[in-house]
Amino acid sequence: MLQSICQNPQLVETVLHTVDSLVIVLDKDGIVRAMNAAAVAFTHYDPEEVVGRYHWSDFVPAKEQDKVERLFKSLLKKRTVQNVEHHWLTKEGNPLLVKWHNTVITDEHDEIEYVIATGVNITDQARLAEELKISSKVVETGDPVLITDAALRIIKVNEAFTRVTGYSEADVLGQTPRILSSGAHDQTFYENMWQSLQTSGCWAGEITNRHKSGHYFTEYMRISTLHDNEGQVTHYVSSFIDISAAKANEQKLRFLARFDSQTGIANRDYFTRKLDQTIQSHQQNRQKGLLFYLRLGFLEKMEAHYGNAFVDTVILKVLHDVEHTLAGYQYFLGRITGSGFGICILNVPRTAGLKTATQIARSVVELTRHYPLAIDEEDEFFNLYPEIGICTFPDAYDASSLDAEAMLHHALIASQKSRDKKECYEFYSSALQRAVDESHKLEVALNHAIQKLDEFELHHQPQFDACGRVTGGEALIRWKHNGKLVSPGLFIPLAEKTDDIITINRWVFKQAVAQLHALDEGGLLTQYRSLSVNFSPKCIMAADLVTFLQNEIERTPWVAQRIKLEVTESSFIHDIDAFKQRLAEIKTLGFKVSIDDFGTGYSSLSYLTELEFDEIKIDQSFVSKLNQRCEKSCRVIKSIISIAKALNVNVVAEGVETAIQLEVLKELQCAHFQGFLFSKPLPVNELTTLLARNPPSTLVPASAA
Repeated sequence: MLQSICQNPQLVETVLHTVDSLVIVLDKDGIVRAMNAAAVAFTHYDPEEVVGRYHWSDFVPAKEQDKVERLFKSLLKKRTVQNVEHHWLTKEGNPLLVKWHNTVITDEHDEIEYVIATGVNITDQARLAEELKISSKVVETGDPVLITDAALRIIKVNEAFTRVTGYSEADVLGQTPRILSSGAHDQTFYENMWQSLQTSGCWAGEITNRHKSGHYFTEYMRISTLHDNEGQVTHYVSSFIDISAAKANEQKLRFLARFDSQTGIANRDYFTRKLDQTIQSHQQNRQKGLLFYLRLGFLEKMEAHYGNAFVDTVILKVLHDVEHTLAGYQYFLGRITGSGFGICILNVPRTAGLKTATQIARSVVELTRHYPLAIDEEDEFFNLYPEIGICTFPDAYDASSLDAEAMLHHALIASQKSRDKKECYEFYSSALQRAVDESHKLEVALNHAIQKLDEFELHHQPQFDACGRVTGGEALIRWKHNGKLVSPGLFIPLAEKTDDIITINRWVFKQAVAQLHALDEGGLLTQYRSLSVNFSPKCIMAADLVTFLQNEIERTPWVAQRIKLEVTESSFIHDIDAFKQRLAEIKTLGFKVSIDDFGTGYSSLSYLTELEFDEIKIDQSFVSKLNQRCEKSCRVIKSIISIAKALNVNVVAEGVETAIQLEVLKELQCAHFQGFLFSKPLPVNELTTLLARNPPSTLVPASAA
């Protein structure tokens, strides 16, 4: 085949077929005349399939054919050695990149007879170079990049790598990626990574590595494998992104999805999920569980006065102390609302459920009703106004709806009911649920009644001096619904939930003024010198209260001398500064102020020197104990009377119902009294009859009449 090329053609052909390089013989027209074994193996063509065909039109991709033809003609013209790169199509049509070394062969007349093209397949090297070029560009980007050789020795890192890991290129060249190992992953983790690299040529996932300074960071890493033309691994290219901040945010979001950010205890959603699981397990193992709903009413007032940060600190302190009272119990806590908390006690002996619940409730009440807090670097004691509702589970009454939301609702109902109890806690029961339903019906009826105000009446409870003479009275609202009187203890708390209480208070005030005017026309105000009108905390702190009172004075100039505003300790105990300002405004208008239910709240005595008032009313809870001549009550009442005398204010004892109570009160030098012993609350017509029939000098207690 090559006889004309060499005098020893057999030797030449043997040599050509044993070399690794591709050898193709072309004539001067570019037609293939011969090819060696390496070329056959490379192209997958048999020689007879190639010989006689133009190499640039039949074996070069179309987009390179013009280029190859120009190079061939240039070679013929210049007759110099030519080194070029272009693709050659295999029999299957795959373009492989070949680096050609082309020379011309001339005959004895120096005419070009053949072109010998010697080629090397550089497809893999070119791909690798391109990949490394791409990697080099990646290295120049903002993401950290690390490149190793096949033995995992680091050969290149970029500036971003140094910024994230703390290691410079000099620190890591020649090292393996183990220099970053944190020890956070086990052998299985790396075996899975290696298997993925071997089977798919890449791996991606989260990995925790160690910064040069020692701290750990989390990154999302992708590793790619580079191969040569023989399929052997040449390099590993690793790029990664520091996701430590994202992971921290993810963990924070996971935390916030389950826990309250201020206290660290379970939030409502997570608490109810845990409670549902607890309820189900207790049903199965026949254990008893307890659910407490604890509301601290004072927190809302405290937040308005001292701010969120202070309240958060208080909550943490209170919860810590509450948990101390729960030592020995299995429990978990949750924040249900801003001032409401759930406490679930697990695995209580079935025979000790009520006893355990009572003990816990009393401990929490005792803790929170007289709670020490540092205000302006001085310890003061505050009533946090606890309200505790208690559910036991499982119980017969909740068998049909035994789930967390229903239980929380039950506990909430019980906590609201506990406001009316001195113990400040209440157990949920089916009877309580019926009472709540009735209360709701009553609330709807009250809303209708307030629209017209034609179902309300004003009664008067006279006040007497030690000689049994009428000195004034207290105005008391009565509601006659469907022909029956509804206790103020039922409907006043309902009205206090909304601004309806302001409407009611002002109606009472206007009615009191009108009825005093009628008594004045009858000449009866000589002995009935003043009338107290109760103002709820919401009414006292209403923004337009002063304007309302000024308008009443303009209509009836003497109203400030005859009407006394009666307030309870709860009006000012939450925000003493705001109340002091409001009290000063009321006093400037000429009204007198009476403090009702004095002594029932904590820290009462500390306020006496800060407020301007004219009268103290001793709560009936102290007076009622005088039937047995209770020494503690006697001492409390005596102290209140002594303080009142020192401050030059009047004292009225409420709820005087027996002669013994009156006798003891007189011994304690109390000068004014109010209660059923003297008179029940009277409609204005009966009060008029009483005053007209009994001159001031002859009025005596009802029991002696």
